[in-house]
Amino acid sequence: MIKLLLSKDDSLCYKLIVNDKFVKYIKNSDLPAFTSDLNIWLCDHQLSALDLSADQYHEFQFDKETLEQEFYELLLASSYKKTVKLPLELQTSPVEPNLPVSFSYRSLEDFQRYWESANGLKFALYELLSRDIIENPYIDEPNDFLQHHALIAYHPNHGTTHAIRQMLLTSNYLTCIRLYGNKESSYIAQSLTAEEVACLELAAFLFRSGRTNERGWQSDLTYGPRSAAVFRQIALDLEFNSALVDVLALCFDYHAEHSVLPQLTNQSIQETKEKVHLFTKLLKLSHESDLVRCFENYEEIKKPIEEELKKLLALHFNISSISDQFLSYAVTLCNRTGAPVTGAQFTELRNNGNRKLAVESANFPKTVLYRLIGVRPECNPGFKSPTQLWIEHEHHTQPDINSGGFLLKAHNKHGQDTAYVEGWNRKSIDLIPTEQCIDVERQYLDTHVSVYHSTTKASYALDLFCRKLAELNDGSKSIAWIRGIKSKPIGKVCESFERMKQIMSQDQALDNSEYNLWHILSCNPSLWQNADYASDESTVDYFYNNSSVTRLDFKCLINNILDQMGLLFGYELERNELYAKFQKLVTDERFGKQGVLYQYLIPHHLVDEIAYISKQNGIVDPENPSALETLVQLKTPGRGVRNQHTLQVRLFVPKLLTPEIAEQLVYKNYLNLAAHLREEFEKTVDDLSVMAVKGPTKGIVEKKVADEIRHSSKFFIPFVKVDRDLSKFVEKKEAVSKFDEDECFLFSEKGSELFLKLSTN
Repeated sequence: MIKLLLSKDDSLCYKLIVNDKFVKYIKNSDLPAFTSDLNIWLCDHQLSALDLSADQYHEFQFDKETLEQEFYELLLASSYKKTVKLPLELQTSPVEPNLPVSFSYRSLEDFQRYWESANGLKFALYELLSRDIIENPYIDEPNDFLQHHALIAYHPNHGTTHAIRQMLLTSNYLTCIRLYGNKESSYIAQSLTAEEVACLELAAFLFRSGRTNERGWQSDLTYGPRSAAVFRQIALDLEFNSALVDVLALCFDYHAEHSVLPQLTNQSIQETKEKVHLFTKLLKLSHESDLVRCFENYEEIKKPIEEELKKLLALHFNISSISDQFLSYAVTLCNRTGAPVTGAQFTELRNNGNRKLAVESANFPKTVLYRLIGVRPECNPGFKSPTQLWIEHEHHTQPDINSGGFLLKAHNKHGQDTAYVEGWNRKSIDLIPTEQCIDVERQYLDTHVSVYHSTTKASYALDLFCRKLAELNDGSKSIAWIRGIKSKPIGKVCESFERMKQIMSQDQALDNSEYNLWHILSCNPSLWQNADYASDESTVDYFYNNSSVTRLDFKCLINNILDQMGLLFGYELERNELYAKFQKLVTDERFGKQGVLYQYLIPHHLVDEIAYISKQNGIVDPENPSALETLVQLKTPGRGVRNQHTLQVRLFVPKLLTPEIAEQLVYKNYLNLAAHLREEFEKTVDDLSVMAVKGPTKGIVEKKVADEIRHSSKFFIPFVKVDRDLSKFVEKKEAVSKFDEDECFLFSEKGSELFLKLSTN
């Protein structure tokens, strides 16, 4: 028989009592799911549903012992959760009355081998582990929490924000050792694989996950081994190498000396020992550094950090200064996550924390992790403009002694240098808005990544025309997209980003095929990327030459737009006149010979949701699975990525068309026009839009769309990008119009909040 009681412990949680013994605490927010899970099971076994009113006993008599055991296990962990199997000695708290300890978590199947995927998957995993493992009442101290309105942060001293700080400190100490370590430690640090680093970071995140109270190390010897047990099971479920997991589980006790070690796969016992030593020191350093939140004596906090860094860093570095910089970084992390600071170097930096921020950070760890991507200790390299890093790289450019600028090198498809006889020269290079783009990149370095796209002036004009039509016709400021023009591509639109990446993972995939074109926007991760390679993937080339890989039939496009909006039906002469004026505008050399350059700045948290790293023709680059990770590395001095000289970026159009995503993007565009010419160009497009709307029209005929469209939908010809011979490259167009010596690059006005600036290649 099972006797069940749900007792209200306080306003935030319930006590689950089974057969007069405490089992666990249940948060208010978890009670509906818990009750539903029980009632589904009871219904499946033809038993009455429960009304779990507080302080009311429920008794269950089962015919079979196995059924009773199954129900009891359901009480311990829901059917959709898995229980951590703890060793017997860790299943109860060491504090009287020695209550039972249990942890459970949802399925990790979607996160298996996450280190091979997008960075957002790692952050989502941490959020799941936070909610299921960390953010629960302490068994021994259930009243240890912070509250802000309806949000709760449990055990704030060793809760989710501590886990985040521990993980970030570990990661940055590893970077420091890679850069400044002595010969032995830097070699080991640099040899770590992506799997080893990910497993180390997971260990740091779960380093105190097994706590049941706030007692110190000497007062409770169980929380270290229990945390290691939690980590071990979760890491194995995530399909980390079992030997690696065993090794890192030993490192949770950084005071212990291990005479016998499990040997890492395909590594010698000596290599294993060296990695265990490094892992242990990193976990210790990160934990000691976060003591600024609760210890008061700065020198006592700093001393063990200095001692460890002396063993790890090269002798000529100022260990004291680096220690100060890491502790300053730890203070910054506390401030950014709402934790108090009691042990800062300077009194004025000490504070009691920010309750609101601490509670919000504990409840939304994924948001916090994205926000902290650009925060680092002073000794570790900060971000730098990716375009500037590209220009400074000797693989791409060489200094121009005469001008003080740079000249492009050139490479064939194998990366070998070739003679660049014609093409980019000093005059044409100077007409690219390099400094303006770098300045914008610098403004958003810590929070956004920058990508570049180019379109023709004709496509830009058509984009303006379409948006103005929508505004004049129905007052709408909806997003316009020339590749779709409301009609969508032939065939069903692919709404799944993952499905589109699968399509573009095929060897013969082509981003400019009729179907794929609508879904994908071709971009480069820095302004000059691929300009020095024998491929048709250079944004600045398309911009400078006012060219596109897409052969658009603008007459057909304009007629399709007018058909679908019910404008100028039956007035072919007026339509022909409108098109003639459009064509005259976009071929008028007064408006320059270059196209339009777009600079998109994407917040870190959106990158993996809308972008992927590609090879030529938009094929997914499997060696760069996370666009965020790759693009962050490309703005980090001294860091490289696979295929970094030729990789590109593709943006997923259906996501860009989503207003809640579009309004978070920052956009700039550049035209080779003086201000008065740009104003004239855009006014002419407005006049054409007014002509279409105010001219003889009839309302939209209520027929099927297929009947309304009287012009061919085949408005472009796919173009396969191929390798080009840079040694025979055609000389650039004349840089400056003969009758407009003063033309220059200017920023455009800001686009609408709903990203009404999207255009086509």
